[in-house]
Amino acid sequence: MTETEIDSLTQVLLPNPGRELLRHMHHAAQVSDSTLAILYIDIDNFKRFNGHNGHLLGDEVLKELATLLKSQLDPKQIVFRIAGDEFVVILPEITTEDAKYLAQTICDIARRKLTPPQPTHCGDKPCQGPIKLTVSIGIATMRPDERSHLQLLQEAEDKMYEAKEAGRGRYVI
Repeated sequence: MTETEIDSLTQVLLPNPGRELLRHMHHAAQVSDSTLAILYIDIDNFKRFNGHNGHLLGDEVLKELATLLKSQLDPKQIVFRIAGDEFVVILPEITTEDAKYLAQTICDIARRKLTPPQPTHCGDKPCQGPIKLTVSIGIATMRPDERSHLQLLQEAEDKMYEAKEAGRGRYVI
């Protein structure tokens, strides 16, 4: 990876190199007839958190999540930042059960670690209390011949929105 392919804030791949790597890993999985899974991760309540606490604290949350994700992955698994507070994890050669276990682990750790200390006073008024940050994760798994890498990515994103609708702080497959 070159410096131009890495997000300077989170130190993970940027969207275009990430999508290209997904395309490449999808093709490699097709050739080797192996499985591939994607986790599509979004920080719950992040926009509201940024509005109340400012972008500097929000940037710290993004860095913390990127660090958390990288700490849970093995070397052949890849994470990239696809949008503001959304990340994608590419999981080659993984079972559905292992993808679900990883997603639950990420949800659990994020629930404990993502919410930083927040100010108790907003100007001259008390704040409404800390905004709890969790993650919602959509999982898409497949054998590579079933659909394209872009269809897999879209399915994972759709599942992430289902996780949000189901109450946030969880995964949906």
